[in-house]
Amino acid sequence: MVMDWRSAFFLQARSDFRILRHLIAWGGAKPCHRLHYLQMATEKLAKGFSTDGTIPPATVHSAFVRFLQRAHTNKSLRRACQMEDKKRFQAYLEALLPLGKRIEDLAPSGVTQRPNAEYPWLARARNRAYPTEAADSIVVPAQCRFAGLDMGAPTMIRMMRFLQTCFDMISS
Repeated sequence: MVMDWRSAFFLQARSDFRILRHLIAWGGAKPCHRLHYLQMATEKLAKGFSTDGTIPPATVHSAFVRFLQRAHTNKSLRRACQMEDKKRFQAYLEALLPLGKRIEDLAPSGVTQRPNAEYPWLARARNRAYPTEAADSIVVPAQCRFAGLDMGAPTMIRMMRFLQTCFDMISS
């Protein structure tokens, strides 16, 4: 089967999102595992939208925020979200941006000195995102609650609905 880059990224993003939904339904997965699949699904979804299929997207983790910033220009997506008013759709997407940034930041960086869903990191006193961690202590994702990224929070529920709409749109 011959596949272009866009289709390949969408296919993998759908697979990651499906696993995320299973982990949520199961209820026994640690937050880091759910968030890991959420971060991967959003990154690949964004990369799929960023290419026409002939050229592979950039090999960086920072793609989802850029997608949210530009998605208001996608008429098909606006219709799929049932928002005919462009300004309302743009405001809807802008409201998702802070959470989108937090999700994007879950990807590990070259030097894992910041919270991520995959690798242990060294918590520094200046790390305001996780103030309960002792300064200069090693944090293990499987033991971290990832404050503010609860799957049941209203903003996360809105994000999951938006993502489901994106996946429904690219599947049809």
